[in-house]
Amino acid sequence: MGARTGQEYMEGLRDGRSLYVNGELVRDVTKYPPFQGVIRTLADLYDRQHDPAYQSLLTYPSPTSGAPVSTSFILAKTWGEMEQRVRGERTRCELTYGLMGRLPDFMNAFVTDQPRLPGRPSDRADGNAPLPRIAWRTCRFRRVGRRAAYRLGP
Repeated sequence: MGARTGQEYMEGLRDGRSLYVNGELVRDVTKYPPFQGVIRTLADLYDRQHDPAYQSLLTYPSPTSGAPVSTSFILAKTWGEMEQRVRGERTRCELTYGLMGRLPDFMNAFVTDQPRLPGRPSDRADGNAPLPRIAWRTCRFRRVGRRAAYRLGP
């Protein structure tokens, strides 16, 4: 499956799940007012994967299907591939002003990296060794006068 659109993401949330908030059943999380902002933000990020201005930053061709998929799925074997993956994470961070600490791509990256973590046996036929530990850049909050600003890096 290639990268989803925002509409596909929102339709996926309407799957009959049961969610209770303060004892009240929420039948459709996309229509529950306290969740609408975050759901819209995530839907916008999914839509950006199809926007020509962001597609090369947020997606790459799937090695199996050729369809565009999130850069968080890159099994980086080279420094260039790692930089591409970090650029995707940085772009997601910038598009949310650093306010979305755990985007859905967090789990993509976690699952993608599991076989390559130091001390874990690789189940990959090519026997790739884990990449060296990398200092990831993170979004950091900084106050500028009365306005809040976000930037990347230490």
